[in-house]
Amino acid sequence: PVLVAFLDRLRGEVGAELLQRSGSSMVRRLCGALGGRQVLAQISSILQTETDLAFAATLVQALNLILLTGPEVGIQSACCLLMLTSLNGCQ
Repeated sequence: PVLVAFLDRLRGEVGAELLQRSGSSMVRRLCGALGGRQVLAQISSILQTETDLAFAATLVQALNLILLTGPEVGIQSACCLLMLTSLNGCQ
């Protein structure tokens, strides 16, 4: 529920601007506080049923950036990157 509410705040015109400007930073903080693997896996699960493809694509870009550069996710980044890549490739 927390991550669903978080993602809902990133929707719409204002949310899209927030996602573009500081989405990566916010997700990194969540990963640091709640555990990178858990946060990214739950967001990936939520995105599997997402109908707004533009929103999902923007979020996947932010997550990919985190996976490639963020120390918060540690060794799990390869596993999550595979999930996100397959999710991104489904569309």
